[in-house]
Amino acid sequence: MRLRHILKTCFILCVLLTIFPLTSCHTKEGLEKQITQALENKYGTEFSCESLSINGGGATFVCYPSDDPSLLFDGLANSKTGEIGYDHFIGALFAKEDTEMMTEILSEKLGDVYIYETPKHYGGSFDEAIIRRGDYALNDLKGGILSPNLFFYIFIDTSSELFIDDPGRDYDVLNDVVNKLVEHYKNVYEHDICVEMHIYYVDDEDLAFAKEYFQTHVTVYFDFNTQIGHKKMIALQMGPEDNGEYFESLRLTRDEYIEEREMMGQV
Repeated sequence: MRLRHILKTCFILCVLLTIFPLTSCHTKEGLEKQITQALENKYGTEFSCESLSINGGGATFVCYPSDDPSLLFDGLANSKTGEIGYDHFIGALFAKEDTEMMTEILSEKLGDVYIYETPKHYGGSFDEAIIRRGDYALNDLKGGILSPNLFFYIFIDTSSELFIDDPGRDYDVLNDVVNKLVEHYKNVYEHDICVEMHIYYVDDEDLAFAKEYFQTHVTVYFDFNTQIGHKKMIALQMGPEDNGEYFESLRLTRDEYIEEREMMGQV
C-alpha cells in the first residue's frame, strides 16, 4: 500500500510538472536571465548582472553591459516577470562621459584624483532614440534630462607629491571645470545644469578605497560612510545660480571655501 501511494504521488507530480512547468522566474538565476534579456530588448546590447536582491514583488539589481564591466548601474524589476520598472543605464553613460571630462582636467591641475558621478534616471525620449539608432552616441540625444543637477564625489590625494596645498587655487580649478561642463551641456544637449560636489581631501589609502568601492557599488552605503564619511569634506555647488536646485549654504564664495579648507587643518 505504501509503495502504491508513493508511485501514485510521483505520477501526480509528473503530471503537474508537465502541465505547469517550473518557470525560470522561480529561481534567482532565472530572474537574472529575464532582467538581462529585458535590458537587451530595451537597449539592443548584451548585459550581465553584478548583483540581485529580491524583496517581495520587487527585485533590485546592479548590471553592466557585458563588454564594459566598469559601467555599473542599478534598477528595479518585477521579481515574478523580470519586467523593468526603472534603470539608470542612460544615467551611467552620461556619468561616464562627465567623469572622464572632469578627471582629465582636475588630474592635470590637482594631482592624483578620483571622481565618481552618481548616475541619474533619464526620460523615455533617450531610450527611444537609442533603440531607433542602435547605438549610444550621446551627442545625438537632445532634451529629456529630468534633473538639472549633476552630483559628483571628488577625492583629492593630499599625500601625493603633485598635491599643492592652495585652497584658492583648488576653488578656481573646480570653478573652471564646472563652467566647461555647463557650457558642454548647453551647447551639446541644449540644457542648463548646475553641479554639486562632495570634495574629499584624503590620503592615498582612502583614495584607493573609494576607487575600489565605486567599482562594485552604485550608491553610498554604510560601509562607505564609515570608512570615508568622517574624513575632511566640503560640499560645494557651482554653475549658473538661476539653474538647477539652488542651495544657499552650498554656494560658497572663493573666500568662504578657503575659510572652510583652513578650518579642516584644525580638525
